[in-house]
Amino acid sequence: MSRGNEVISEQCNLINKFAFSPQAIRTSCILRCHERRLAHVGMSDMGEQGLPSDPGLDASSVASDATRRSTPTQRGGLQDARARVGHFLSTVRVARVWGAHGLSVVIVGLILLDQLGAALGPIRAILSVWILLTAATTAWRWHLDGRRSRYLLTLSVIGLVAGILALLGIGSSLSITLWVFGLFWIAAGLLELFAWFQRPRPAVQWPWISGFILFVGVVFITFPHPLVPILTVLGSVWAIVLGLVHLVRWTWLRRHAGHLSRPARKPSLLIRMLSVVVPALLLAVPVLVYGRVLAGSVAESSRQASLDAFYQALR
Repeated sequence: MSRGNEVISEQCNLINKFAFSPQAIRTSCILRCHERRLAHVGMSDMGEQGLPSDPGLDASSVASDATRRSTPTQRGGLQDARARVGHFLSTVRVARVWGAHGLSVVIVGLILLDQLGAALGPIRAILSVWILLTAATTAWRWHLDGRRSRYLLTLSVIGLVAGILALLGIGSSLSITLWVFGLFWIAAGLLELFAWFQRPRPAVQWPWISGFILFVGVVFITFPHPLVPILTVLGSVWAIVLGLVHLVRWTWLRRHAGHLSRPARKPSLLIRMLSVVVPALLLAVPVLVYGRVLAGSVAESSRQASLDAFYQALR
């Protein structure tokens, strides 16, 4: 039996040395080696005899029998390995959703930029398609999310309703379009934040990106003196930036899928402080800049109103 353990261990070591193999295959091979080791040993703490060597039994039945006859520690290790494999495969699928969403949103931004100078109708239609696309990909992430977050489901429903209303609003004015678009992004930022606070996972947006999404929604609602070209430029720039962020998320999940399937180690105090301070400073910069823009706009409006009142009194 010891000779069989040595052979199985050598095979597992050879598999681990194949660094060029895809991570999914490596993880599956490690799980298979773990099952084979349990099938070969098949011993409990009471010193029971190992499994008999029967060529008529297939590998799955032997592994299942070994799992039933193994100790609780062995069963826990096997279940943990299965959970890590499932988490790895789920992370890979979620990463593909982020990549597809990012690429499509970048294309939407380029289309909006090409429509600069067009009327409100085509711009509103493109923005409506973008909202519906976001709702569809959010529902896809909700489907792949193991916890079935109600916040992601709520966001997909809100996006579906907002996209349909904006798409069918033929006679909607520019202000109503801005309100629909801005309120959707405010809801998206808040719900993504709630989902992250519920539990961080690959299917949910990074919290600081969600905060920036919330800020962009406020900008669309409160932007002073809106015009259709301004809406087109803001929408196209925001689509390209958000699409690139989604592509970064896709790349990061692909590179760290194997690490995310392992037990997380608590980072150091310095890393935790930097992970909070640096994004907060980066998010504070556009907020302060836009605050100054709003303050200048309000001051200019007050000055213009006082001048109008003065000229009216002279008449």
